[in-house]
Amino acid sequence: MRLYDTLALSYALATALTSPVSAAIVTSRAEKPGLSPAFTATLGLGKPLKPIPIAGGELLIEPITNGTITGSAFNGRISGGVAYPDFYNNMKTEEPDILVYGTSDEGDAFLAILSGVGSSTKQLSRVTVQAGGSYASLNETFIVGEILRGSGSSVTVEGYIVK
Repeated sequence: MRLYDTLALSYALATALTSPVSAAIVTSRAEKPGLSPAFTATLGLGKPLKPIPIAGGELLIEPITNGTITGSAFNGRISGGVAYPDFYNNMKTEEPDILVYGTSDEGDAFLAILSGVGSSTKQLSRVTVQAGGSYASLNETFIVGEILRGSGSSVTVEGYIVK
């Protein structure tokens, strides 16, 4: 390849890589996500088990004995489950995990799992729901959750659909 051909090819490549992005691409960006209230879950807690030492912290296991889920996106009764948060850095960092199961108000079984990370006061959590009947669309829905501390015997989770 001659020097002229090499320079021409280099110029064409550099021009393509440094050209402004077309307006069609810029204007086709997705909308910013928003949150829509989906449900409130109230979880009845049983007696916590003795904490389990883990690398860098401890794991707490709390049985979920009952509860309800009410809202615009889902309604049902919680039959049971377990909350099992990991605590690290002298209880300053928490990785909450909650699993509940039960029956929707339509009589179909459901399973919901919350997983997150944060401090005891601020957390980022994702909720996945597996359900049937008219709630089957939740199986494909991105839901974030906020854990609100209740009394020693209950916890409330607010669920929001990401739009």
